[in-house]
Amino acid sequence: MPPPPSPTPSTSSSSTARPIESPSFSVLCNMLANLREQMNALWEGQLSTHQMLDELWQSRPIPQDNAEVLKHLDTIESLLQRVIERTESVTERRMVEMVQERETRRPRVELISESSTDEDSLFR
Repeated sequence: MPPPPSPTPSTSSSSTARPIESPSFSVLCNMLANLREQMNALWEGQLSTHQMLDELWQSRPIPQDNAEVLKHLDTIESLLQRVIERTESVTERRMVEMVQERETRRPRVELISESSTDEDSLFR
């Protein structure tokens, strides 16, 4: 337990410094041997990782030439665009036909002023 702090500052210390006991030579040798083992394990792990990466790079498939695939995709895209345009054209044409058909089916309502020519016919 450390001594209680003094109320007034002092320039001298009441405790003496004791030298810390240094580890023995055998303890240092054991610590270095453990470090060497850890470094060797890390080195072997790194070599194993590099070997796996090399295998992955070697087994990677060679990219194929996509020019023919792109050409076919362009053809499909243009065909789809034509189908869409035709569908829009047919839809527009059908809408016009439906409007015309409704107009021809609807009976024409004549206004009184259009059907009568004189005032006497209004009272009939």
